Amino acid sequence: IVNIGSITGFGIGEMSHYSAAKEGIVGFTRAVAKDLIGSGITCNAVAPGMILTPMNRRAKEDPEYRQGAEAQIPLLRAGEPADIANMALFLASEAASYCTGSTFYVDGGWMLTWPPV
Repeated sequence: IVNIGSITGFGIGEMSHYSAAKEGIVGFTRAVAKDLIGSGITCNAVAPGMILTPMNRRAKEDPEYRQGAEAQIPLLRAGEPADIANMALFLASEAASYCTGSTFYVDGGWMLTWPPV
């Protein structure tokens, strides 16, 4: 099982309702992983950072905004939907058979800077 959360679930951003829902996914993922121990089924979550999707329309349409946002990401770029898909594919594969109950950041290193100093 691969759930999709967000780095906003860790207090990043100003959308309290969205952040609470995404943090709930982290707890849900851990609980399901515990419930499924011994079944051969793993459960993990992916926490995307800034990904160029319709939800981030401003970053796709406003070059100045995007440049400023990308400057805050250690890898200096926004992610693409394929970045999330690749992590989900890994977690759904046998290569991740020893991973369960975890949340994997796909954020270009953004969480390395959190909390800001």
